Amino acid sequence: MDFTLRKYKELLACLLKKGYQFITFEQYCEQKIASSPNSLIASSPQLPIALGVIRNVEEESYDMAVNQQINEVREKSKAKTFDQLTATLEQWEI
Repeated sequence: MDFTLRKYKELLACLLKKGYQFITFEQYCEQKIASSPNSLIASSPQLPIALGVIRNVEEESYDMAVNQQINEVREKSKAKTFDQLTATLEQWEI
């Protein structure tokens, strides 16, 4: 399954509905620089905590890369059907 923009929006909507708040990575860094280990930001469970960085990268997804590899192998293969493939293999009769 791809993690598409639509899925990302659904995830954010669900988290917002549950009461989560979001800040940018830049805002998080500014808070960390301005705060000491004993400050309200470092100790308050009500304030947002960075769980990770989500970024928009214009690259093919894992699924797209796998499908591309499958298509390349299919194009190079002499066997185009399952019967053709099994005919190229060693067969035993029992």
